[in-house]
Formats: sequence, C-alpha cells, structure tokens
Amino acid sequence: MSSNAKALTMEEEEELEKHRTTAQNNKRCTNCNGTLVFDPNTQMMKCEYCEAVFEIPRELDDNEKAAVANAKDSAKAGAAGQTPTDKQQKPAHKARNRKGERPLEEATEDNKEACDWGSKKKMITCKTCGAQTIYDAVQTISACPYCDSNQVMEKNDDQNGLAPTGICVFKVDRAKAREQFHDWVNGLWFAPNKLKKVANADSIEGLYLPHWTYDTQVRATYTGEYGVEDDDDNVTWYNCSGKIEHFFDDFLIPACKKENNHILEDLEPFNTNDYEDYKPEYMVGYAAERYSVTVHEGWKTAQERIKRELEDMAEDDIKKQHRNADRARTKKVTAEYSDIMYKYLMLPIWISSYRYNGKVYQFMVNGQTGKVAGDRPYSMWKIAFAIAIFLIICYFFFGEGEG
Repeated sequence: MSSNAKALTMEEEEELEKHRTTAQNNKRCTNCNGTLVFDPNTQMMKCEYCEAVFEIPRELDDNEKAAVANAKDSAKAGAAGQTPTDKQQKPAHKARNRKGERPLEEATEDNKEACDWGSKKKMITCKTCGAQTIYDAVQTISACPYCDSNQVMEKNDDQNGLAPTGICVFKVDRAKAREQFHDWVNGLWFAPNKLKKVANADSIEGLYLPHWTYDTQVRATYTGEYGVEDDDDNVTWYNCSGKIEHFFDDFLIPACKKENNHILEDLEPFNTNDYEDYKPEYMVGYAAERYSVTVHEGWKTAQERIKRELEDMAEDDIKKQHRNADRARTKKVTAEYSDIMYKYLMLPIWISSYRYNGKVYQFMVNGQTGKVAGDRPYSMWKIAFAIAIFLIICYFFFGEGEG
C-alpha cells in the first residue's frame, strides 16, 4: 500500500466487506446482470434470465493430474521417436479414491479453516419440524423445504459447522424430477384413484443432504456353528471359528437425524465416487441441511452396521470352509479397525410433499439418478378387492379339486 493511501475507517471497512460478501454470494451474469444458479444439465452456472452459461473453475484431482502428466510424457516420447515406457503408458491408479479423505482422529469442529464454506451462509430453523437448513446469505426463505411450513426463522450462528469435503452435484434438473415423480405416482399399486389428481411436484425444491463416508481396513475374528442335516431333517451343530479381512470403501452414513431416513435408504445407491471438490457455486440456487450427527457419532453407527455385514460375511465363510454345512450361524464377531478415513459429502435430492385426506406425505427424488421414494396412501377398497379375487381363484383351483 502506498504511503499516501488513506486508511479506511472501521465503518468503511465493514461496508467494503459487505459489498465483497454480496458479490461472492449473489453471482451475476456478465451479459444482463441476472442471477446465476447451478444448472444440472450443463454442469455450469446458468443465468435465470438470458440463459447464458459460465464454467465453474475446478482443479484436477491427483488421478487426473497423473493422467495429464502421462499423456504429456507419451507425447514427448512420441515426438522424439521413442517408445513410451510402461510407466508412461499406465493410467493413474484408481483402485482407491482417497481424494478429500481425512484421518478420523483429526476430525474436529474447532478448526476454523475446515468450517469455511467459501461464502457467507445463514441458517434457517423451522419451528414446525425443527429442520436446520443452510442457505446463501442473500437468499430469501419463506418456507421449510421439508414440511412446507412458513414458520421459519433465521438463527444467529457465526459458524455453520464443518464445511463439506465434496459435493455430489445435481445431474437431474427440476423438470426431470417432476416427471420422475409423476411416473412414480402412476405406477403405485393399490393407490387411491384421486391420488393422481392430488399429488403434484409443483413446489419441489433442490436440497443437499449431509452424509459421512468412512474407509477402514477391518480384521475380524469370529466364532460360530455350522449345521448338518440328516435324512429326517434333524440338524447336528458343530462349533467353528475363523478370520475375515475386508476393506470397506465409502461406507455411507446419513449425517442428519430424520424420521424420513427410511426414504433416503430407498433412494440409494448414490455414486459417492462421482463428486467434485466443494465450491460454493455448486450450492447456488439450492439449500443444504446442517448435519446433526457428528463425524464421531456417525462412526459409531457405521461400526454397528459394519458388524452386521461382518456377521453375514462370517456365515458365508463358514459355508465356504465347511462344504458339508447345510446351515451356518455366528455367535460372536470381534473386529479391529485401522486406517480409518472419512469424507463429508453433500448428496443431492429433490424434496417435496403433498396432502391427501388431511395427511401430509413426503417424497424425494435422487438428484443423481432420478430414482423416487416416499410415503404414499393406500386404497383399502382396492386391497380388499384384490384379496377377494385371490381367495376366489384359490377356491376354484384347490377347493373344487378336493371335492
């Protein structure tokens, strides 16, 4: 700074920072000054008015950098009349994608750098359902994306928790999500006839949901039994034991406590390898829920689920080790975990709800694949009719035969 430059007052510094923040959050089109939002179809920023598109700068990951380097080496070798070496010809190793992973033992919310979302955010709390949702500071929010309640209020919170490691961006746009929902409704069995007229996705909103992914090498020992059946179907059980080694990659755990987590499970799978390093541009035009399950709480849940998978692996291993086994069951599994890494990912969903006979039904659309899941009503008349038809068929096929 020049020695003749005038020092800014505190008020001027605050005003300058305000303008910087607004410019950072409120992305504007250079053609018409319209608002830019992330567009799933082009994977770029798109103007809501003139529809101009602008690329989002991104850095190459380690695999991509290695591939580029290999290509350059091959090109140089070719220009020099040399045969590329095996090292030059081999693509980047992709057996394990460790981009963005962090050691679990280093996870902490005290790290201010890890809590930097890249742009000013605000948290909105719904008084009706309790959801805490994060938006850009300049966005105007009038309703909760979960329950459509207008009982929302901004919560003063200077820190919105850990910023995401990465973000699985939307690949399905709003129009496609609505189309997928209507197809889903039309394909529901035993749905009330009026449902197709009542259910709509007019107010569907894009939302990023927080998830933890865990990588770990597991060495486990187990004790169990295998059973051998005789000709009279009697089972004789024999004790056995064994060892299992398995690497779990991107073990997915929701980072939010919700009653609708069963809907999230029905939306799976998500491709957790198809993600971008977090940039605030990807969230423009969408909301994000703040995580309510810490990374260490999520790891406890992951261990419980991993143990259940290990029990299934143990049963398979028992049958493999004892070819004469007709049955297998585990008694105890003891696991040791090493090289525990985690990522904090935002997964894309479209979310909405509809009301039928005074009850609200929520549904979601996977923002990557378009898969739909949700709660729905049933027509008891249709179910009763189907049961009656089934009983009549059974009577004619089996009842008359006995007579």
